Amino acid sequence: FAISIVTERTRGTFLRLRLAPVSRTQVLAGKGLACFLSSVGIAVLLLAFGALVFHIRILSYPLMLLAIAASAVCFVGLMMIISVIGRTEQAVSGSGWGILIMISMLGGGMLPLAFMPGWLQSVSNISPMKWGILAVEGAVWRGFSFSEMLVPVGILLAIGIGFFSLGAWILGKQEG
Repeated sequence: FAISIVTERTRGTFLRLRLAPVSRTQVLAGKGLACFLSSVGIAVLLLAFGALVFHIRILSYPLMLLAIAASAVCFVGLMMIISVIGRTEQAVSGSGWGILIMISMLGGGMLPLAFMPGWLQSVSNISPMKWGILAVEGAVWRGFSFSEMLVPVGILLAIGIGFFSLGAWILGKQEG
């Protein structure tokens, strides 16, 4: 999705969308909604696969839905900020992969947090991946209460909304 925004900018499609009777906010909201729905769809498919093949049981479906929605909002924000990092598809693609690999490495996507040294566990707090994993674990096997879910979900929402807003602002400045 990040590459699609830069592709539309380099090929002039974004300018044509801007000339249509829709605002830049509506165009970006449409991109964000598509990314959000894709993220939710992939998470649901992965959970269904895990339930069918590995017999994973979810302790709280409402909290799982909350974790999935907050994670999707977070990754929509990341998509938006990554889309404005470079001016070409290659620049956005390369930097996007690099950013997402670092987020995954620090957040427990490649090495479980429990196996990281203490100092690295502290550093992992900057990774949205950590908070997404913690939220999902809270609904699947940690048995989080709603109040315990507020910290990871709040962080995911803050990152998503903050990065989306910053990315939209930067995109506006680049256009102007």
